[in-house]
Amino acid sequence: MGASGLLASPTASMRTWYIEGHDYFIKGSLNVRITNCVRKNAWYELESTLIIDELFQRLQQTRPETLGGLSTVAEPGSMSWAPKGVSEADGHWFREQTGAILRENFSRRP
Repeated sequence: MGASGLLASPTASMRTWYIEGHDYFIKGSLNVRITNCVRKNAWYELESTLIIDELFQRLQQTRPETLGGLSTVAEPGSMSWAPKGVSEADGHWFREQTGAILRENFSRRP
């Protein structure tokens, strides 16, 4: 990935990258249509990821019976970029092009 020299491999989803030994997968945006769906991290997904992750973590810790044994993969962070001073619509567009979500590397679970 860039100048870091790390080798990142795509997973079956093509837009989620795996780096051996790292705690997180990186889920990026392709913004191309594959099998009837545009594969991108929509701006509202970038914003809601942390809220949904926090809710599931709280339920797992305080009321695990409500999940019926469900084990979730944490998505504790997201990042994106948009230039200052652009319209709201353009800001959303830039964020969708540059957005990435950190997803727990479940293969490293004990």
